[in-house]
Amino acid sequence: MKDLDAPVVIITGAGRGIGRCLANGLSAAGTRLVLMDLDEETLHSTASGCRSAAGNDRVVAVPGDITSENDAAAVVAAGLKAFGAIHALVNNAGIGRFWIRPDFLRNPIRFWEITPAQWRRFIEIDA
Repeated sequence: MKDLDAPVVIITGAGRGIGRCLANGLSAAGTRLVLMDLDEETLHSTASGCRSAAGNDRVVAVPGDITSENDAAAVVAAGLKAFGAIHALVNNAGIGRFWIRPDFLRNPIRFWEITPAQWRRFIEIDA
């Protein structure tokens, strides 16, 4: 039997950082979660912690790339299959300047150094 009082939330970029913190907090509050991240190892680590807090039947982990239409559809389908509804989306996935240059704080990136492909990737993920 499904818990109809607990909301179902999709969190993208759930493997680390803010996404992981949100997943941990929401699972502790009893929210049912559908977690997505490109990095399967960090995604499954987050999901494991959330399952420990909330229960195995309250967390679904879906590896995928948010810029892929098929992967985005798969995360929604997994949530609907597991919980019958989706109530909220936390579109947390994102990349920053470190993706282009890990030492960007010491060696700033000038806009003319960013390739069109890198700019498109920023827009696809962060927009």
